Amino acid sequence: MSFAARLDAFHEQAMAAAGGLADFGDPGYLDPLRLLAKDLDCNARLSKLGEQIIAGNIVGDLIARLLEEQGYKSFPQFVEAPIEKPLIIIGMARTGTTVLHRLIGLDPALQTLPMWLACAPMPRPLRETWESNPVFKQVQQGIEQIQQLSPKFKQMHPQSAEAADECRFIFNHSFISPTYSATAHVPEYTEMLKADSGFGKYRRYHKTLGVIGGNTDRRWLLKCPTHLWNLPALLDIFPDACIIMTHRDPVDSITSIVSLVYELIRMAAPSISPQDFAREHSDTWGWVLNKAERDREAIDPARIFDIHFDDIRTDPIGSIERIYRHFDIPVSEAARTAWQQQVREDPKGGHATHHYRPEDFGLTKEGIRRCAGRCYDRYLQVEAARSAPA
Repeated sequence: MSFAARLDAFHEQAMAAAGGLADFGDPGYLDPLRLLAKDLDCNARLSKLGEQIIAGNIVGDLIARLLEEQGYKSFPQFVEAPIEKPLIIIGMARTGTTVLHRLIGLDPALQTLPMWLACAPMPRPLRETWESNPVFKQVQQGIEQIQQLSPKFKQMHPQSAEAADECRFIFNHSFISPTYSATAHVPEYTEMLKADSGFGKYRRYHKTLGVIGGNTDRRWLLKCPTHLWNLPALLDIFPDACIIMTHRDPVDSITSIVSLVYELIRMAAPSISPQDFAREHSDTWGWVLNKAERDREAIDPARIFDIHFDDIRTDPIGSIERIYRHFDIPVSEAARTAWQQQVREDPKGGHATHHYRPEDFGLTKEGIRRCAGRCYDRYLQVEAARSAPA
């Protein structure tokens, strides 16, 4: 049966799994969900396994939407509370964002978004209760299933239910999220994402963060390459955000993300060639990166700290200290001790060596840099500033 024909069944499954909750909130999510379903039916070329994975993702995001609505009703004081001066990492994927995010997140003065709470929003429980929480166990089980299907993906991008992860998991609940376009060939849905301003999903995202983090006064540290799609919407809900932008030669970052995401695509749609996927995915990233650079022109430069991938890799603690100085954030001894211990015990942040070449995907260095356009120009500026005498 098609995805479009199963949308009602997906909603029924979600309500049953959520203990009878039935309020999905503003029906505006239905149009993008219907477009996604149509595109999955017409263009995605999914295997049976791919259909099962994506159907499970849709039901999971509907469950999360039910939990969000319940949270908005139960904790209105959190929903309306301001989120002040969040630190937000917005660099492109594969530019050191995950290592930097998880390392900074060890600062006890900060709170991050663990994957399990992004997938099942609720006020943040005490840390010592997480492993016994049935929702936590379910999210961890889902991660392990994907890792078993693709051990290579696990090496490229380690994930766990407890680890700080990306804001896109909340955007998924609005069904206006690049997650779906990254895991299936859905060209019409991708064009819809490009046309969307993001303001609606960002207002919902702000409310959901309020539910999750409203029971603590710790400052938010957030991270997601998806923010590059909608910088004006991000700054609309966080007008005092402190932005950290990571930079790497687009030849490396785009080839790396193509290699990473193709591991997911080929599980779901093995008939899609790496060359066809790479051409579409790199073109999309080129569009996103150039849009982000245009949007950046309207932002006060003092609100953005640019950092080079090699600095994160070779001097992670020094990089964080420079970020803190730029935004006038004190570094506590507890934070520095936690960072030092992490770097000593796991300097690569759980990542294994990842081998990739543009030519393996029908790409060229010149073509990637031309596609990246303004983003490549920005990278050269950051590279030059890094190499300049002090």
